[in-house]
This record gives sequence, C-alpha cells and structure tokens, in this order.
Amino acid sequence: MKRKSIVFLITAVMMFTMMWNLSAFAADLPTGDSFEAPQKLTVELKEWEDGRPYFALKWLNPQSIWELQKYGVEHGEWGVDCQIDIKVGNGQWYYDASGELFGNALNFDEEEFDEPGNYVTDDVVFDPIQLNENLGVDGTVDIKTNV
Repeated sequence: MKRKSIVFLITAVMMFTMMWNLSAFAADLPTGDSFEAPQKLTVELKEWEDGRPYFALKWLNPQSIWELQKYGVEHGEWGVDCQIDIKVGNGQWYYDASGELFGNALNFDEEEFDEPGNYVTDDVVFDPIQLNENLGVDGTVDIKTNV
C-alpha cells in the first residue's frame, strides 16, 4: 500500500510541475480562428524544357502568416502550408469531387526572416499533367483553353 501511495505522490508532483511548463509553451503559440487571405495572387502559365505546360504561382502573404511560419521554424514545427484547388474547364472543383487538395509547405528562407517586409511566396509550381493519375487529366488536355 505504501508503494502505491509513493507512486501516486511522485506522479502527482510530476504532473503538477509539468503543467506550468506546458502552459508557457502554449502562451507563445500564435492562434486564430481564421487566417488572412493571401494578396496579389498571380498564376503564370509556363513550360518545362520538354514543352509540357505548368503553372507558376506567386502571392503576397499577410504578416500574420509570415509570423506563424517564423514561429514554426524557430520552434522546430512545420509551420504553414498552401493548398491548391483546381478544375478543368467548367467542370467540378477537384476538392468537391474528391475531398482532397494539393499543396505543400511554404518555405521562407532564413534571410527572408531578417527582412520584415518580405512576405512574397514566389516558388510554388503546380503541374496538372504530372498529377494526371489524381486528376483524370491526360496529356491531351489543352491547358491554355482551360485556364
């Protein structure tokens, strides 16, 4: 019986001391119900060296997104992702048809964190032909007429 009491006491002390540490981490975490939308989105149709078309995306991130990503990098977390939804012509949006979105982590270089005004994401490439097994799109689709 003494052994159970000692184990309980040690467990209770450990839990009590850890509660303050966890709340300190949570207090630093940026939170919000919703995030600001990216601004000045541009989508440019480009071609790979072999002539296949792809989209190059560029946008301006709000400062709140930049700060969240910076927090993630500084604390060893993943940070922020972008998500892309598409449709072919007047068809259904891919998310509505499949429940999936395409995307990837936003990458801010360390030098961009030193410049508080640099919130541009300009290195996102989206290649619908490469993803044809997911989209049901084959190489015969004329991307230019479906933009």
